[in-house]
Amino acid sequence: MGKFREPKDRRQVTLLPRTVDEFVPERDLVRYVDSLADEFDLSRIESQYSEKGRPAYSPRVLAKLLIYGKMRKVVSSRELARATRENLRFIFLAGGERPDFRTISDFRKRFAPELADLLRQTVRIGVTEGLIDLKTVAADGTIVRASAGAGSFHSKAQIEKLVNRLEPDFAKDAEQDADAEDEDAGGDDDDCLPEDPQERQELLEKARRALKEYEERAKGSKPLKRVSLTDPESRFIESSTGGRTPSYNAQASLDTTSRMVVSGHVTKAPSDGNELPRILEEIEENTGRNPQEALADRGYHGFDGLRELEKRGITGYIPQPKERSSSLPRAAFRYEESENAYRCPSGKLLHLRRVDVKNRVRTYVCEECAGCSLASQCLQPGAKRRRFSVSEDDALKQAMRQRTQTDEGLEKARLRSSTIELLFAHLKFNRGLRHFLVRGRKAVEDAWRFTLATYNIEVLIRARLLKAV
Repeated sequence: MGKFREPKDRRQVTLLPRTVDEFVPERDLVRYVDSLADEFDLSRIESQYSEKGRPAYSPRVLAKLLIYGKMRKVVSSRELARATRENLRFIFLAGGERPDFRTISDFRKRFAPELADLLRQTVRIGVTEGLIDLKTVAADGTIVRASAGAGSFHSKAQIEKLVNRLEPDFAKDAEQDADAEDEDAGGDDDDCLPEDPQERQELLEKARRALKEYEERAKGSKPLKRVSLTDPESRFIESSTGGRTPSYNAQASLDTTSRMVVSGHVTKAPSDGNELPRILEEIEENTGRNPQEALADRGYHGFDGLRELEKRGITGYIPQPKERSSSLPRAAFRYEESENAYRCPSGKLLHLRRVDVKNRVRTYVCEECAGCSLASQCLQPGAKRRRFSVSEDDALKQAMRQRTQTDEGLEKARLRSSTIELLFAHLKFNRGLRHFLVRGRKAVEDAWRFTLATYNIEVLIRARLLKAV
């Protein structure tokens, strides 16, 4: 007997040929993905295919490849196409089909909204199976890099100059050849522009989209200084690790009992202050009801969110910003209804100076602080006047502040950090979500929701396995 085992002869014919199914373990993850994906409603995708011509690849098969690929950090279309030829698990999932990378890429782009809808479908499954109870929901946002470089950002004047340089070129292309055009241009500024007419047209369209983004933001209170030609909707946002990069703010909320995501969207805003109303609305759309409790960090302290919680009858645990330190707190000022002003301890009045109708906030200012004996105790360092804002919803803020400072409130804060923040850590470090591969807020949002859907699929599979034991 030999010392080593000899490999079998590759040319040996077996009596019964082995199947791909035999090469995949019985309890392998890919089998559960295959089974669960069969439950999804893909009629919106299937209805867009024509019965004419050559039969297309099955949308369900392509969707399964994208789902399993996302779980296994195989995300590019070329890698997925290669996997259907080399990886037994992907071969099993594709049923022996071998779609090329363009087929996979086109499918992903064309049906991005429908793939994003899988998040809602996984949530509905979680509710139906009793996994999601909505007793407590934790919400947060994470900064994810956009598919745009810092060098792609330009000022409005620079982009307008680029548009002016490109637009005449296309009129000339119809009448003159490239040599004559270069001669007219003098070979100066156009040296850095693409020579191919199609590439010039694409660059012009990008510049026009960037100018449109400028115009839309010019109507707001904070007009943009620079916009990216690559992805005009991305913004420079500071991440938790430091440094400002072109990014998006990806929002999510998670049911703390099942650890399933119940909502997700993407915003261009660097802060989370105005996102809670939309999160609660999405939770209701996806589940059909409101949660009993909502947990969030200090970034969601805005009055819009507090009012929405009260309107929906949800108990919130959202830490509030610390009150400005002063030896003369607002409680020391007495409201004079006849004057519609506040009287300070020294007898001077703080008159109404500004009314924010949208946020229901009134600002009062004292113009007689100079020479006041209490100025050193009352004013903040460097301030010349005492001012404070009063909201019609101050009672909501004070109640929230008291609730979050109790032992129960501190426990809820620990629960939030151990659930929703763990989700983001898993997606970024285990799944490799370092940046988005698509451009434009809507496309990024669809990609984010699909990512969250694949996470929910993992949770559903794990829950079903535990139930079967």
